[in-house]
Amino acid sequence: MWKSILSQFSRRPVAVFLLFSTLVFLGFFSWGKLPLDLLPNVDIPYAVVVTPYIGAGPEEVELNVTNQVESAIGLVSGVKSFRSQSVDGFSIVQIEFENGTDMNTAVSRIKQSLESFATGLPEGVDPIVVEFNPSMIPVYVLGLSSSDGDVAGASSDLQKSLSRVAGVANVEKLGIPEKEVRITLDKDKLSTYGIPYDILQTVLSKGVRYPMGNLENGDQVFRLSVSSQFESLDELRNTIIGIRGMDKMMTSSLTGQSLKLEGIPIPVRLKQIADVKLVDSETRGFVQVNGEGAAVLVVQKKGGTNTVKVARNIKQAINEWQNAHPDVQLITLSDSSKFTEKAVSGLFRNLIIGALVATIVILIFLKNLTATLAVALSMPLSLLIAVTLLYFSGLGLDMMTLGGLTMAVGMIVDNSIVVLEAIYRHLEEKKSPSEAAGLGGSEVVGAIFSSTLTTLAMFVPLAFISGFFSQFLKYFAIALALSLGASLLVAVVLVPAFSGFIKTKRQARHSLERIYKKWLTVLLRKKGIAIAVFLGIFIVGALLMATRNFELIPAMDSGIINISVRLPENTSYKTTKATVEKITEEILSNSDKYQLESLYANGGITGGIYSVLLGGSENTASVQLNLKAKRERTATSQEIAEAIRKKLMPLANELGVEIKVSAGGLEIENLMGSDIEVAFYSDDFQSLEEIVNQFAQKLKKINGVVNVSTNFEEKERNLELKIDRGKAIMAGVIPMQVIGAIQPYTMGIDLGDIFIKGERVPLKLGYETPEDGYQWLKSIPVNSMLGTSSYVGVVSQLGIKETPKSIDHENGHRVGYVEVSISGRALSQVIKDVNVLLQSDEKLSQFTPELGGQASNLQDTLKQFGFALVVGIILMYLVIGAQFESLVYPFVIFLTLPMAIVGVAVVSVLSGKAISIGSLMGILTLIGVTVNNGIVMVTYINQLRERGMELMRAIVEGAGRRLRPILMTSLTTVVALLPTIFSRAEGAELESPLALTIAAGLLFGVFFTLFLIPVLYSIFDKLSFRFKNKGS
Repeated sequence: MWKSILSQFSRRPVAVFLLFSTLVFLGFFSWGKLPLDLLPNVDIPYAVVVTPYIGAGPEEVELNVTNQVESAIGLVSGVKSFRSQSVDGFSIVQIEFENGTDMNTAVSRIKQSLESFATGLPEGVDPIVVEFNPSMIPVYVLGLSSSDGDVAGASSDLQKSLSRVAGVANVEKLGIPEKEVRITLDKDKLSTYGIPYDILQTVLSKGVRYPMGNLENGDQVFRLSVSSQFESLDELRNTIIGIRGMDKMMTSSLTGQSLKLEGIPIPVRLKQIADVKLVDSETRGFVQVNGEGAAVLVVQKKGGTNTVKVARNIKQAINEWQNAHPDVQLITLSDSSKFTEKAVSGLFRNLIIGALVATIVILIFLKNLTATLAVALSMPLSLLIAVTLLYFSGLGLDMMTLGGLTMAVGMIVDNSIVVLEAIYRHLEEKKSPSEAAGLGGSEVVGAIFSSTLTTLAMFVPLAFISGFFSQFLKYFAIALALSLGASLLVAVVLVPAFSGFIKTKRQARHSLERIYKKWLTVLLRKKGIAIAVFLGIFIVGALLMATRNFELIPAMDSGIINISVRLPENTSYKTTKATVEKITEEILSNSDKYQLESLYANGGITGGIYSVLLGGSENTASVQLNLKAKRERTATSQEIAEAIRKKLMPLANELGVEIKVSAGGLEIENLMGSDIEVAFYSDDFQSLEEIVNQFAQKLKKINGVVNVSTNFEEKERNLELKIDRGKAIMAGVIPMQVIGAIQPYTMGIDLGDIFIKGERVPLKLGYETPEDGYQWLKSIPVNSMLGTSSYVGVVSQLGIKETPKSIDHENGHRVGYVEVSISGRALSQVIKDVNVLLQSDEKLSQFTPELGGQASNLQDTLKQFGFALVVGIILMYLVIGAQFESLVYPFVIFLTLPMAIVGVAVVSVLSGKAISIGSLMGILTLIGVTVNNGIVMVTYINQLRERGMELMRAIVEGAGRRLRPILMTSLTTVVALLPTIFSRAEGAELESPLALTIAAGLLFGVFFTLFLIPVLYSIFDKLSFRFKNKGS
């Protein structure tokens, strides 16, 4: 059947070329439409419940809010785990769902459960449920300053412009305080004019606007609304808030208060007893760009939108806005698309170079331009077909899919080389093109189908494994599988169509083939020695492999360095700002040395969701350094971070602050979390804190451990005013009166909003804070029901109480965390040391320690990889067994796999690199590719034996005939991967280990394929025939 089909393709080259021309058109069309991103748009099964409880401390938040929310979440189906943080004014609960959960449905279930079961929440406290996805990470961060000084106006205008950009979900403004109208009362004037404070608060209560239906006037109808809102500052200032001497005209009764007028009432306006101003709201934090105060805009994209496309739209909008505002200076502080575009363009460049180098290798072997063209065309054609399939599958171009295409470049010519070489050999024997295509193609078509299926079989298990990181690996496997599937189509259809254009002449046997046959014959005569040598090599390789270290992802040179600064507890943001200025001055003075492009610092409570989620406080700050492009630098981010760490340590000791320096900041690194996290559980808060701090000190002694932190290290000393209920009752005061008396001096009274020039502005009422310190709180007067005045200090005690800044829970139980960053050592090495430390102290077992962060992900990934490896090999065995109709020949081929792993171990040792997730994917790919050469060789040896050739001669002749295609397929794959292996482009840290693993393993694997398989074939042949005879 195949002989006839392949001959038809040879006879109809025009139809074949037109078919592939159509596919090329579709490929280029799809390429232009594919979205570009750093990572695939995967479903991340996480949600966050944020519940504001303004004014409450961590303990009150835990008791009144977090416990209620956690109880409701625990009743929701599909929840895998949840952890919470109770901080000042907020409860934050992070929920992880089972993989495959529909997040829209999950969020809906969470909301329903909160409404039904979280009924014990304080009045006015409403949880907010948000689905977590990578779009929460800012896609663009922009700093701006203005030469005319109007930074607030310029930032607000640009904020509005960016909010209208397609794909933008939110634009948050930092560094510019919001405006508010503040009414500052004068106590002396209040007393002079006799205006009671309670009456004043009632008169100025929140303005409202109510609809009151429709009224008719003749044949006209009017909609009626009633408004008590203030429309301007002048209207507010001139508002009559009472009459002079009003406090003496008030009488109390059981039904309430009443006013008894005496004489002619003299109105008192608000401006007579208060100062009314439009002011900046208090922001206890700061933002700086390159050491100067500035506004910063943080842009988030909508979930599911393409990062690069949204960033391009943002940059276009910024350019248009900049042209209209030339006096404003703009500095890009973070552009997530920049790294993505460079990483993807680097991969694409490697793909093109790899294809060209592979073509040269093919030309050297074939020495025929037409034949080389036939094989070389299979690369772009296969890739374009794969791109078309990616487009119609709804996928895009990212580090995973483009990485799969790049890894496939050298492999997609394998099938075409095998088919062409078989056809070429028959053409050399002077057969007609159609006859050569039919005979040569039919000899190998079964082998290439089988070899392609075996390669794809290694990736089938990825569809069944769970885990966060496995979602990304699936996209790599899909792209690679589509490319290999397309290459099979090209080899079977296009290569035979070229047979009529290939001119050949009978050539003598290649000298390399003669040498190979000579050595192979010697080896077949001394099987015992050969097996012993191979076994020795395997043992050495296995020992080397056992000594290798593992890591989840290699350190990424993202060009971003993060510096975290923490001062002693209760330090004012002003002191924090001064400290950060000294640090930034030190860095900026060495900007050339550190190859710095820009510097962005923020500290204290800057407002917005980030201050909440990241736990911002007045004594903490962060500094982000953006370095020059990777190709413009002479050092990596990690090397520069280490130099900065050493430089800042003396300054940290001098200032008495804690400074941590780390390289990173990419989306993929943010998603992976800290390197190592160790969790301890106990409901005894004091003993939990003690054991966590002790363990943190022990971790600092481990080599390679840097930036050790715990969730207990940040404390706060808070003022607590304890009301004595007995004293309050005796003084005629109830607790709520005390709270009401204090609020105007501290937070102020919220009076709603006022409209100024069409803008809604908050309105607040209060007294000016009397003096520095806090003892004045005791002298605040409180009206007594006994008709006299009392004071706060009479009915309460004022003291200082130390409280944790955050109280953490894991699945409803109190938990302590120790988080660790690693520098200079592999993750697996440090994990071993941490495990030894955990096992050495029996006391720790009482607190149920658990590893988390990348350490946990690494262990899960290794387990999942082991499962995928075993299942993949079983599937490959089934495919090869079916191909050869034998249970023995698959073993012959499979015994070369351990030898290929030897190559991986040797290169890992020589390069000094740990085995990462990229290396593991390379091993899966390598196993699928390595067996292909064995399948082609064994298939041809069997064909020769079926023609009646004697065993030893068939082995030597069959292996010799397949020498050229095996070398060609292996070398094209290896040389096509060389650009990726030695690439210094952005993101190369992910792809380089994968390419190195495949190339090294394949080089070792091809050697063992050429020499070990023939030896094993001769040994297992009798066993194979014994099975066949029994079957007969």
